Amino acid sequence: MLHSLGSSHRQIEGFNPDTFWKIEEPILLAVKETLGHRYTANMEYIYQKTIKCISETLIDEFILID
Repeated sequence: MLHSLGSSHRQIEGFNPDTFWKIEEPILLAVKETLGHRYTANMEYIYQKTIKCISETLIDEFILID
């Protein structure tokens, strides 16, 4: 799904793949607000790593030359 999503953004004229990095902060904030006191530093670390993997996959697929 990530490969398909990343490549689909090639159709958007002028799209900058660095925009994928902008998902990190809103996702972390949403998770933190949803979990409240259950949100720990370890969870933040895990989510940061997960978001990094997702963003890198999206970017790699976006810039992939067929």
